[in-house]
Amino acid sequence: MMKKHNYLVVRIICIALAVLVAVGAGAITAKNAAAKKAVEGAVTVTGTAQGVFGDDVVVQVTLDAEKLYDITVLQQNETPELGGKACETLPAQMVEANSIAVDAYSGATMTSNALKEAVSQAIQSAGFNPANFGGEDSGSVTLQATEQGIDGDVVVEVTLDATTIYSVKVISQNETPELGGQACATLPDQIVAANSVAVDGYSGATVTSTAIKNAVLDCIKEAGFDPANFGGEGSDSAAEEATEEVTEEAAAEPAAAEATAPEGAVTVQATEQGIGGDVTVEVTLDASTIYNVTVVSQNETPALGGVACEQMPAEFVAANSVDIDGVSGATVTSTALKKAVTDCIEAAGFDPANYNGPVADAASTDAAAPDGAVTVQATEQGIGGDVTVEVTLDASTI
Repeated sequence: MMKKHNYLVVRIICIALAVLVAVGAGAITAKNAAAKKAVEGAVTVTGTAQGVFGDDVVVQVTLDAEKLYDITVLQQNETPELGGKACETLPAQMVEANSIAVDAYSGATMTSNALKEAVSQAIQSAGFNPANFGGEDSGSVTLQATEQGIDGDVVVEVTLDATTIYSVKVISQNETPELGGQACATLPDQIVAANSVAVDGYSGATVTSTAIKNAVLDCIKEAGFDPANFGGEGSDSAAEEATEEVTEEAAAEPAAAEATAPEGAVTVQATEQGIGGDVTVEVTLDASTIYNVTVVSQNETPALGGVACEQMPAEFVAANSVDIDGVSGATVTSTALKKAVTDCIEAAGFDPANYNGPVADAASTDAAAPDGAVTVQATEQGIGGDVTVEVTLDASTI
């Protein structure tokens, strides 16, 4: 009888423990769900300040414009019984008070101040004002500027003060997703991380990258700060005038590359269609050597086709060939330049094969088609309209 009684007691205890565990787990799950809901839309950033012994105190802060949700000390090397205690207790106090302005830990004032400074820096890096959380006003401002992208306006919002860019956001844009869209997604963070507009543009999206950088510079100037503090050109007016003069002189001169041409060389011109209109090229050559290539006129996009018009003439001369690499992102202009140079070679009565040609029909490559092959056409949408392709093929070979 006693054994049966003991069995019942043990069973009741096990059931009670199971109920308690289930209730506890439910409470934890509810708490986690509430915490997750609380930080939805918040951002997580880091901040750094110097501790007592010269080592960095690094904190991670989750917040939005109105609330501190979490502060975690990621790194510190403070005295365990003083500064270490401050690092353990102050973060929770700041979150509870939703403020940096909490009492320092007794005996660890310097570490406490380092923690507050690191949290303040994190708040600023998120693009918010520490004054909203009991800290000092950083004097930061938030401005917007608009620049022309390849497919329309690119609108950028910047939060900054005289020395620091805290936030860069592309508010609106209509760029090609895989090129300009990627620039809009990646460049803002790079500019903030470097605290500078002097970052590399996104490959293949030079126009969009330049628009973003220029919009940030516009915000810097509108705020009354010196662009030179952020990797831009200095605000000195004389320097700006000198830059404008150089730009005007450069614009007045055609893109050219020259070698000394001997007697008997001829100079001819040819025109091909670029993406923005006619591209006219002048070439000086003889039967075996290209001495000079000059782009006489063009109306290409400065940051893409314009770059091809600047770079490729010298490359034709250096390679003594039309078979050179085009400029990335400017395939149409590059092909127009190659075809125009080939046209000049033929107009002079020389063989394009002497210069690794021909490229007179760069859009197609032909092999002898056997009986039974068929020729068909198809059209797809390009960046400037329809692109129609004709293909000759059989069941196994193009």
